[in-house]
Amino acid sequence: LDNQDGHVRVTRGPNFQLVGGSKETHEVMQETAIKLNEELTKRQKPLEALEPKEFLDIMHRIQK
Repeated sequence: LDNQDGHVRVTRGPNFQLVGGSKETHEVMQETAIKLNEELTKRQKPLEALEPKEFLDIMHRIQK
């Protein structure tokens, strides 16, 4: 991981647990996880119901 400040960052939420990373990296991953959960809510689907291609399409779109 890219953390060099000695701070241990941990964030938990629906469908994710983020551990470590620099402040910047952790924030990007938090934003990505939140956007994924928003998309799941919009589609009214649990994470487990996504086909791999659908998951990859969502991740590609939300990381732009």
